[in-house]
Amino acid sequence: MNYNISQILNLENCNAGVPITLIRDAAVETIRDNWAHDLDLAETFQSGSLNIPAETESVNESLANAGCRTRVTSPEIGTALSHWVEAETMRGKL
Repeated sequence: MNYNISQILNLENCNAGVPITLIRDAAVETIRDNWAHDLDLAETFQSGSLNIPAETESVNESLANAGCRTRVTSPEIGTALSHWVEAETMRGKL
């Protein structure tokens, strides 16, 4: 289980609100785990050929497998990946 998903589970278990930034971080971390290279993921996303519904399903499955009640939507995945690509590009990592 990735670090961000475990944080979501801990917050849910404490009946605390889960910040959207944490949910987005967990989504990106889960998606990145499914790709061999960040650059390939970024290029596929930017080209518009990333299967966002499939990635959303994968993230939600990871959340469910960890025991989380939180789920993400395709627009949230798109926003999370967009922010990630922008941040990594500014850091010179992509």
